[in-house]
Amino acid sequence: MGLLKIINDFILFIFIFSMFNDNFMVDMFGDNILKAIMVLFIVTNISGIIKGFAKSLTGITRTFLILYALLVGSMLIVELRDLRVDLEANIYLIIAIFVIFYYFAFYKEIEKILYFVWVSVMSSIVICYFNEPISPWTFRTTGGTGDPNEFAAQVVSFIFLSVYLYTKNRNIPFLLSSVIFGLYGLLKAGSKSAVLTLIILLLYIGLVRYRENLKAFLSIKSMIISILLVVAFIVFDVANMKLIKDFMGRTHSTATAEMRYKSWSAGWEMIKHNFWFGVGMGAFAEHNPKYLRKGYLDKSARAAHNIYVKLFAESGALTFVAFLLFVGVLFKTHYFQIIHSDYFWLQASTLSYLIMGLTLGIFYDKYFWLSIAIYTNVVNTFREPEGEVVLA
Repeated sequence: MGLLKIINDFILFIFIFSMFNDNFMVDMFGDNILKAIMVLFIVTNISGIIKGFAKSLTGITRTFLILYALLVGSMLIVELRDLRVDLEANIYLIIAIFVIFYYFAFYKEIEKILYFVWVSVMSSIVICYFNEPISPWTFRTTGGTGDPNEFAAQVVSFIFLSVYLYTKNRNIPFLLSSVIFGLYGLLKAGSKSAVLTLIILLLYIGLVRYRENLKAFLSIKSMIISILLVVAFIVFDVANMKLIKDFMGRTHSTATAEMRYKSWSAGWEMIKHNFWFGVGMGAFAEHNPKYLRKGYLDKSARAAHNIYVKLFAESGALTFVAFLLFVGVLFKTHYFQIIHSDYFWLQASTLSYLIMGLTLGIFYDKYFWLSIAIYTNVVNTFREPEGEVVLA
């Protein structure tokens, strides 16, 4: 391995690490570090980005190109109409989505990227161990990123990504440590949405991948194991452990469900009044107070807390439909080949963000698009017979 290759891999790793540990990087190196890392990544990998974009006229990436064009178009239309959207910040996000998707969707050494992601999230979990709770009135703790809910979403995705890597390295200590650290991170983050997402995906995996073995789950042996687990739960008084009690009582104490309901209600009103082009990229919180019901004028309900509400409200109906089309085509393409392969675990890893997106507005986050690009890369590995064009 040449020196230039080592340097480029290091830049690649730092870029990925900064996606999952943005708050940590800013605290350590200052406000401009994230932009500096992305510029360095673009400069050193511009040829790979261009090659990826050159493949966008055929295959699955065609639908992404439509989505991207509409996203940029709606942003510019609203900017020219209102002249009050933060254009510089939006251009940065638009560029980030472009370079991440087109570079990683066609990157050949995808397993190396997955290990970079694994190390990045594991580092975030370790950071979580040393961090203090996000405020004095809650036990909730985040990792290398600022929001414990986003941290939890990353951890859920990390667990399924780790299972995929296990299918390649067959290292049981690696798998066990990944799952144990992942569950620890979920408990510290205190995200019930993340735990529910994990349960939903486990049910999906059971029904889609292992439904022929359903009888085994209902066997006498499985029932005995379940009874022993329940007995152990009671004997060791797990329910009264501080971390478990704090986690189970979190929604009632913080009223997060009510906060999200307020925000989604305001988002729906925002959509009705700005149906086609939205209120502008990144402008949900700015416009939210105008649409909150009387008595709901509190800062806690400013964020969208939902990918789909956020995208529809900010970028309009055309962009929203294009996103649903892109996601639908992405997961439909080669679906049956993928669910019967080890790549199924990467599908679950990406699905975790889309499900968590029901309670998180992570559409513009770099790690979200990295996951989408990785799964696009997976889809691209299932080629049609030579001479045929894959139509997305």
